[in-house]
Amino acid sequence: MGGLFLAVLAVVPAYSAVPSERIETAAVFENAATYTVILKEVGPNKVKVVKILRSILGIELKDAYNIVNEVPKVIKENATAEEMENLKTELEAAGASVEVKEEE
Repeated sequence: MGGLFLAVLAVVPAYSAVPSERIETAAVFENAATYTVILKEVGPNKVKVVKILRSILGIELKDAYNIVNEVPKVIKENATAEEMENLKTELEAAGASVEVKEEE
């Protein structure tokens, strides 16, 4: 049984403690910009857009309706790339028009 254990250890390649793709990803996030997400048009699915805003932003129903009724409206400032992409994808899938501005 000891020979089997040694054979398995011999097959396992030696890697660094941090894979290179994680190092690259960390470098991207260090230099990542923040974004301002603006709801330009609601589109035909107003109720769906309200639900998305409530879900993603964690806001009350009244606040979501106010945003939808006051377009164009900034819906998220200092958003990370992931937050921006999530908002943009969900809202555009519901038929809304979204503008994204990179902050410096």
